[in-house]
Amino acid sequence: MTILKDYFMTEGVPMNEYYLDWLYEGEEMIEQREELDAAGKSKGYIPGNRNFLLALGSNTSLLLAELCDKQDFYKKTKQLNSLGEFFYTIIDCEVNTGLSRKQQIVCIDKLEKRGFIEYTITRDMPMRRFFKMAEDEVIIKALGQLCIEADAKRSKILKLNNESKEHLQAELDKKFNKNK
Repeated sequence: MTILKDYFMTEGVPMNEYYLDWLYEGEEMIEQREELDAAGKSKGYIPGNRNFLLALGSNTSLLLAELCDKQDFYKKTKQLNSLGEFFYTIIDCEVNTGLSRKQQIVCIDKLEKRGFIEYTITRDMPMRRFFKMAEDEVIIKALGQLCIEADAKRSKILKLNNESKEHLQAELDKKFNKNK
């Protein structure tokens, strides 16, 4: 959490309530995940984040969480290759996330464009898809941008909701005034 706070401060991002909530949610998810890992009960649990959902969409958020989990697993078990890559087949990903091959390709493309994934490559026999996740500094910067986008989207949704309520109220006022 400290790294993200430092990033927000140095980049001049205002620490409003949504960013603080996001930081605390992230910290809670990490703590919950560590507790589940310690108890050996983390299977079937993929953490989510509201800002990720708003800015990336549900499928891409799901895949990002899954890839980060895989990266952590391979790093902890010292199974990353010499380039810092890990493999994750299309079939395994579909089984673990429910995302079809086509959905995975779309999500991976979004994550590469946003800087979370440095690259993907297919090689070896049998063919395996390898991922190289971006360095921590790049990911932190991308997360900061995600928060800004999520905040803008949240504001837009709330504004549209208020406009809709005002429009509905005006229609109701017209209808009731006609009847008098």
